[in-house]
Amino acid sequence: MTDDRSQQKDQGLSSLSVDPDLLARELAAEDDVDPLDAIQLDDAEQDSSLEIARACDNAYVRKAAAWSLGNFPDAPVLNPLIRALQTDVAAVRLWCPGSLAEAGSRSPVKADPAAGQLLVSLRIDSEAVVRSNCIWALGRLMDQLVQPRQAEIVEALVSALLHDGEISVRDEARTALEQLEDPLVLERLQALINDGFIL
Repeated sequence: MTDDRSQQKDQGLSSLSVDPDLLARELAAEDDVDPLDAIQLDDAEQDSSLEIARACDNAYVRKAAAWSLGNFPDAPVLNPLIRALQTDVAAVRLWCPGSLAEAGSRSPVKADPAAGQLLVSLRIDSEAVVRSNCIWALGRLMDQLVQPRQAEIVEALVSALLHDGEISVRDEARTALEQLEDPLVLERLQALINDGFIL
């Protein structure tokens, strides 16, 4: 920058007039507390809000992870999926059964622990859609399981069909039993229909 231009710039800045009162008001406004920040939540409400926010933010990522792990059935994904189905929020548990079915469908060694957790979740999960997904996943694993486990699944599906409080779960159980195409299971279903236990 030439000396002439530098001098012009310095003169331009020095010619600016600053209103000291305006400057004082602006600086004071910056020091003021935002009225929204001044609102104090009680500790329980604040803790609850933070928990909900954390669960929602973390669940979004974990839900996507649970779904995508099914695309890598040969990777060591079985234990993380089982743990998520046992302990995570409903949005994550919803996606675990499908991924467990994919991971377990590769071998009987993987199918059995996957089926074991799916059976537990079918019996105890509080969310109907998770229970329905467990039923679907168990149907996908049947071919990889040994006979005692297959029989356990049939009994769990019949129990869900007869006793689950949600019609969507009962319908999913009936569909899964019919898709087994096992003559003894189909005969049992027909007997339940004939006796008026199911429509």
